[in-house]
Amino acid sequence: PDPPAPAAPRPPPERVGVYRICAPLGEGGMGAVYRGERDDGLFTQVVAIKLIRSTLLSASVLERFTAERQILANLRHTNIAALLDGGTDENANPYLVMEFLEGQPIDEYVRTRQLSVRQIIGLIRQVCAAVQHAHQNLVVHADIKPTNISVSADGHVKLLDFGIARLMGQETSPDEQPSGQLQPLTRAYASPERLAGVMPKPAADIYSIGVLLHQLITGELPRESTETVYMPGMPVSAAVWRSEADDDLGAIVCKAMHPVPEQRYA
Repeated sequence: PDPPAPAAPRPPPERVGVYRICAPLGEGGMGAVYRGERDDGLFTQVVAIKLIRSTLLSASVLERFTAERQILANLRHTNIAALLDGGTDENANPYLVMEFLEGQPIDEYVRTRQLSVRQIIGLIRQVCAAVQHAHQNLVVHADIKPTNISVSADGHVKLLDFGIARLMGQETSPDEQPSGQLQPLTRAYASPERLAGVMPKPAADIYSIGVLLHQLITGELPRESTETVYMPGMPVSAAVWRSEADDDLGAIVCKAMHPVPEQRYA
């Protein structure tokens, strides 16, 4: 007999907390993001509501997710999209209420405006400021990529999706991870050690920024040598990444993308 057809995805609730869910903004493996409006009569506010599928969360991960959410709520920086609220909806799906942003992904912003190298570096400096603030507060973003970086019309950068970040000092080995643990990873921007299953640390964010800078400057993702394999204690001579740039900027990209985490920028 034919296998049963997969169940249709459950529609989102009409509201979560004091917010009414409006139009969808995007969807991914973790869940979906919707435009929301506060409608409790106290004041008007447009927000972005991220619904996370409960099937991805074990009880232990949900407990830690709640604890991490409180720390992430304390990340207050001009280049970080603010976490405003959160909870669990009527279907037991965790949700996050984020600052609503009107902007473009950073790669699209650079491409459509044909920005100069100096202007691109200005955007990357804002990304670095956001990531530095997170690291100083012991938070690793773990999924830095163009779609998680929004740029407003006036060139102001906001780093998104800290709702799935990790706290430093809580890393566990892959064998210790509960089933369904949140492990965001976009292969094109992931460091060699992350691809090897190592939990994210600050050096992994640095690597992703290097990939991003290479992409924005050259218009292409860097090419990976088939010889690049991450192993703890890998010697410096094993660096086999190449950058399209052969100047100081190219050297910066190469150092940020060094296959050995300890050889990247601190």
